[in-house]
Amino acid sequence: MNGKRAIRKAALVSALLAVLGASGVAFAVDEVEPNNPVASAQVLTIGSDGSVTVNGFIGNTAGYDVDYYSFQGKQGDVVTIDIDGAGQADGSGLDTNVAIFGPATMFDGSFNPLATLQQNDDGGVLDPGSASFTDSYIQNFVLPADGTYVVGVTGMPASFLDVNTLTTNNVDANSTGAYTLIISGVTPPAVTPPVVTPPVDTPPPPVVTPPPPAPSVQQINIDIKPGRRDVTVLPSPSVKLPIPVALLSSPNFDALQVDRKSLRFGETGDEDSLISCEPHGRDVNRDGRADLVCYFDNRKADFEIGDTQGVLKGTAASGDFEGRGWLKVLPGKRRDWHRWQQRHHGDHDHDRADRR
Repeated sequence: MNGKRAIRKAALVSALLAVLGASGVAFAVDEVEPNNPVASAQVLTIGSDGSVTVNGFIGNTAGYDVDYYSFQGKQGDVVTIDIDGAGQADGSGLDTNVAIFGPATMFDGSFNPLATLQQNDDGGVLDPGSASFTDSYIQNFVLPADGTYVVGVTGMPASFLDVNTLTTNNVDANSTGAYTLIISGVTPPAVTPPVVTPPVDTPPPPVVTPPPPAPSVQQINIDIKPGRRDVTVLPSPSVKLPIPVALLSSPNFDALQVDRKSLRFGETGDEDSLISCEPHGRDVNRDGRADLVCYFDNRKADFEIGDTQGVLKGTAASGDFEGRGWLKVLPGKRRDWHRWQQRHHGDHDHDRADRR
C-alpha cells in the first residue's frame, strides 16, 4: 500500500466509524492485506445478527487487485452480498464485480471446495448505501452445504472465470477505489453462555435459543442452462430458442412437488414464459436428489442486454418460492455488441435508466 492510498483509506475508515458509532450499527472491520491469492483470504467472523461489514479498497499498485474474504456458512442460509459506497452518482468511483465461491458437486461427479456459485457486476438496485447501479449485489443466495465460503471483490472490466482467474488484467478509470462489503443472512456462530451460579432456592432459567425467522418466500437454487460450466450466455431476445432452467432439490425443497403451472421466469420473475417441464425428474447437480428441468420462452422472459441474473418464481405445497441464477445476456449481432460495449463502459447509470 503506497502513502496516498494509506491516507485515503485511513480517512475513509475514520468517517465510516464515526457514522457507525453515532447510529448504533454493529462495528465494521477493515480489510487486512495481503488477502490475495485466495489462500490468503481474510477470515471474517459473523456477528450475532448474522452479518459482517468490511471496509475495503481496490488498488492497482501491484497489478490488478482482488480482495478475498472467507466465512463459515450453514446449509440453507439465505445469504445476501451487498457492495455499498463504491460507484458514485456522477459515474465516477469504483465499478465493482463480486463473486461467491463454495462447496459444490460438479457435473462430472467430482467435488470442488471452491466452485464459482454466483457473481454479479451491476446490482441494478439503489439500496440505502448505494448511489450508483454499478454497486454489485447478490440477493438471497441459498448456501448448498455447510462449509467455508469465499467472497471475491474486484473492479471492472475484470470478472471471475474461477476463484483463481480473472477475464482481464486491464485497469481503467473505474477499476480502483474504496467500497463497503456487507454479508448478511449467515447463521451466527454458537456462543456458550457464561456460567451463573443461581441462589440455592432459585433454579436457573432455561436457556432458549429462538430459531431464525423463516423467510416469507422460500429461497431455492436454480441452474440456468444446466450442464454449462462457463458463464451462462443467453441469446438475444430475438432468438426463438427456449431457455432450460433446472429447479434444484434440497433437504428442504422437493422440486418435483411444485405447481408447474405457477412457474414464472425472466428478468423479474413475473414473466409468463413457461413452455413446458420434463415429465420426470433428473439429478442435474449429482447430489442424489431428483431435480426438475423446465423450458421457458426466451422472448417472453424479457431479458435486456447486460442482465446478469434470471429470476424464477412459483408455488409449492409449502408456499411461494423463488430462485435466482447467474447469466449474462449478450447481443445477437456484432454491431449490437459494439454498441453495448460503448454504453456499458461509458455511462452505466444512463444505461440502467434507459432500461427502466
